[in-house]
Amino acid sequence: MTRCWQITAHPRGRPLEDSDFELVEIDQPQPGAGEALLKTLWLGFDPAQKGWMENVADYVAPMQIGDIMRGTGIGEVIESNNPDMAVGSLWSGMTGWTEHFVTDGKGFDAVESELEPTASLSVLGLTGMTAWCGLFKIGKPIAGDTIVVSGAAGATGSIVGQLAKLMQCRVIGIAGGAEKCAWLQEEAGFDAAIDYKNENVKERLRELAPKGANIVYDNVGGKILDDMLANISTHARIVVCGGISRYETG
Repeated sequence: MTRCWQITAHPRGRPLEDSDFELVEIDQPQPGAGEALLKTLWLGFDPAQKGWMENVADYVAPMQIGDIMRGTGIGEVIESNNPDMAVGSLWSGMTGWTEHFVTDGKGFDAVESELEPTASLSVLGLTGMTAWCGLFKIGKPIAGDTIVVSGAAGATGSIVGQLAKLMQCRVIGIAGGAEKCAWLQEEAGFDAAIDYKNENVKERLRELAPKGANIVYDNVGGKILDDMLANISTHARIVVCGGISRYETG
């Protein structure tokens, strides 16, 4: 037997509750030809997961009641019928919230980085890919650009800002609270930070970027997005990555 978390509800338009999940025991899967059995060691947690639970059409099929909670993770091979997946090797991918799972390796990547294995769930995983793809595929930064990032102290936003700094851009982050804003400038290397809880975002953006932003990278939506769009330059690129201000209201 093995344990897993199954979903019990479609929490659309409201916050998640403990009762939306149930810990159950199921038969432990057995690897077939070309497959391997892995034990889950780490799980990733991303805002997108709530959307997957809401039973609405999206870029991936919605989850159904009784499904094992979908999510990224890292597993260790404990039994293998796949020559490419050696016992003891680590793999990252959509493990789901389960102690054990079987895969043929498709959609999984070997964890071989010199960094900590958990980097495959953050900077080298879904979060890092989201930041990189949005910035470079849509934002297309060039040296000297000014980029404004909302949700800047979050996982994706903080990586976006640091990638933009590597491209020699001027980076302005928007976050909630003095502590987060200090971290953005002192640790993440942002050029400026705006505390939306205590400052007028629209006015501060005009002060910090009088010629307008060349790139807007939005993780929040709502009024903060409106304020950013009020201060963009001609031919600005707008990356709409997330809308966390609406995740619990639909």
